[in-house]
Amino acid sequence: MYLQNEDAVLLASDMRKCGVNLNVLGLGRRSPYIGREDAIRMAMVSLFCAYKKSIVISGSAGCGKTSFVRELACRLNQSKSMVNGYVILEVNLGSVISDTGLRGEFERKIGALIETVSPYENVALFIDEGHSIAHTKSDGGIGAMDLFKPFMLEQNLKLIIATTSAELAHIQGDAAFFRRFHYISLDELSIDEKMNAIRLHIKYLEEYHGREFCFDNFNFDNTRDLHDLLSHVDLQLARGRFENEFAI
Repeated sequence: MYLQNEDAVLLASDMRKCGVNLNVLGLGRRSPYIGREDAIRMAMVSLFCAYKKSIVISGSAGCGKTSFVRELACRLNQSKSMVNGYVILEVNLGSVISDTGLRGEFERKIGALIETVSPYENVALFIDEGHSIAHTKSDGGIGAMDLFKPFMLEQNLKLIIATTSAELAHIQGDAAFFRRFHYISLDELSIDEKMNAIRLHIKYLEEYHGREFCFDNFNFDNTRDLHDLLSHVDLQLARGRFENEFAI
């Protein structure tokens, strides 16, 4: 069974009624992306395996793990070669954990999530800061990893977990859980890749703000991560746009 985009939005809406917030990735305006083509290809191939079809993505903080998964979702979703497309649903784990004071409530939410998505062959669940699922086991209860494990081999349940290299050990600590995943490590972008990414994003931000950015005066510090650099550019363009539109 396959899930279409319009039905994915409805599914996410229905899950909110069960106390589980989902976000459909790969829809809307696509952000620029550059580099890591081999890793993206590996991730796409992994999702189509028959047995081990889940992915753990790790890398240093700020290296772009979340943007990597968003780009993966766009490519899978928009690929013309895939008749049924592919849907990645981001799980807000906080919504699953919240309001679970009653015994069995957390297990009920996870069970509802698994029951809803596992029938679909073209759906994967994305959990950012995925190491946090190792801490979901309460006194006398069952943790998320133990709840997910049986369905990752016997049914269609696919997980994409992103975590920092430092926090990866929390997932590796459960060997039976970790061996159900393909492992992808994201290296830092090279200086050339980072510069090309910045130029692409600046073009995107210029179109968004309707203003030009003077790249020649841009102080490029390759020790800063890409998010910080782009936030600086975004802020400068937003400030210029604001001062132009609201000048008194």
